[in-house]
Amino acid sequence: KRTLKSFAVCLSARLLQGLDRRTPHDLEESRTQANSKTFQCALDECLRQVVSISKEESVKIFINNPKKGFIVVMGLPNTIDTTEVGIFFTAIEAVKTKIEITSLSPYAQEIAADLFFSKLKMTFSETQ
Repeated sequence: KRTLKSFAVCLSARLLQGLDRRTPHDLEESRTQANSKTFQCALDECLRQVVSISKEESVKIFINNPKKGFIVVMGLPNTIDTTEVGIFFTAIEAVKTKIEITSLSPYAQEIAADLFFSKLKMTFSETQ
């Protein structure tokens, strides 16, 4: 019994570690098909605004990693509430940030891009 219990605890820990690594990794890999726009804002300003939009729109922030420049959200309107959407931030210049929105669900990706980009345009200018 003790060996089986130890195995179950070990297996659970490994699965959780794998899930933690997998989520951003899968979304990172799908960035080649991301919807992207560039805005006149510092990376941290853009990131804070996306967090604010998420709260306003009752979108759940699943992972918020400002050090690595990404957020993973779930619970977008009209999507399955467990569908993950990655939002990646890349500083182009001090006040110019590229934002990429990606998901393994093309539908959720479009919903997220429409929502976040339209709201970001209300605060920041879009650039090339």
